[in-house]
Amino acid sequence: SLAPASSRSKGYKKFMRYTCFGFGVPTVVVLIAISIDVACKDLEDTWVYKPLYGQDVCSVAKNSALYYVTLVNLVLYIINLIFSGLVVKTLCDFKQDTKEAASASSQKSRGRYTLYLKLFVIMGITWIFELIAWFAAGEDVKWYWSVFDVYNILHAVGIFWIFVCKVEIKDQLQEKYNILKQTWGTHEKNAYHLHRRGRDTRSSETKSEQ
Repeated sequence: SLAPASSRSKGYKKFMRYTCFGFGVPTVVVLIAISIDVACKDLEDTWVYKPLYGQDVCSVAKNSALYYVTLVNLVLYIINLIFSGLVVKTLCDFKQDTKEAASASSQKSRGRYTLYLKLFVIMGITWIFELIAWFAAGEDVKWYWSVFDVYNILHAVGIFWIFVCKVEIKDQLQEKYNILKQTWGTHEKNAYHLHRRGRDTRSSETKSEQ
């Protein structure tokens, strides 16, 4: 890669922080839930909602999913809203400054805001409706929960689109793998020629009609 070593090092450290957070927080939540399961195993009358891993379904029991799944995701959703609000505030502050002094930082903040907005749409909205449905309909409406299950499974596609389907990622892959450069370059040339041919055809038809 043509990127400086310091830039690659910062990117690697950031990736490791995200990885530790992405795997660490769910691991802590699961360990806490398992600890509650083990500690309260023999307690019948208790105010604690036991997760009951693997007893009813291959996950948390349906009666406990509100506390161990939905509310946890709601907390993440609220944190995402806070971050989005902070970025919006930063953008508003930049508008009051000179464009020359704030252009680079403003562009970076807009990128962050776009990222938070995409995550909000893909991951946040569904949990709001799921939380409302939990209190309004309970577990009786089976088809409703099936729709959410399918949507949640497709989250990975949305996250792949946000973080991977970028022009800079494509350029880096082309730079590293020559076969991709040749393949994508050929497709781009063909698309360009088809577009130009179609434009010339439309132009010729317009002239003939005149």
